[in-house]
Amino acid sequence: MAFSLVNQSKFFSFLLVLVVLIFSCSKNNNQEQQNTKDSLSLTHVEKSLTEDQLKQKLIEKECSKSVEYLSGSVNHMPIYRNILNLKVKGLKLKFKFSNSATIAVFKDLKVNVVLLSKTGAPILERTILIYDFISPNVELNYQTEIEISNQDYLDFEEIEWKIVDAACI
Repeated sequence: MAFSLVNQSKFFSFLLVLVVLIFSCSKNNNQEQQNTKDSLSLTHVEKSLTEDQLKQKLIEKECSKSVEYLSGSVNHMPIYRNILNLKVKGLKLKFKFSNSATIAVFKDLKVNVVLLSKTGAPILERTILIYDFISPNVELNYQTEIEISNQDYLDFEEIEWKIVDAACI
């Protein structure tokens, strides 16, 4: 009698595990069907837009936030009046810009440059317009010179700069 009770309890345990497994599979199947329906509806929406329309939407997005896709760095060198007495008459600024946009091409960059003193006070501020094109995933090197007095050069500690605006093609 005890042997049959053990067999019966094993049988019911096996049956219970089988029922739980079947229900869990049916839930997963329902979730997969729902995911498939969602992906099909997304694919349908995407297919309703042509490739040109998708490109146009991406260009509009990138052009509306042009400054966010542009980054870069600046280096500077003094321009001496006379090398013998080391008096400075200006700074040569060397910019390197990059465009991280996917397809938008930018042009006519407007860059604000501020020379800061050791205390953080602005000594000189200039707006530089760069009339050049910068394509996606391309670097643009640009050099310019700004006039600065010898005293301002001696007082300045760092250059703070920011891309203010850029036109989109």
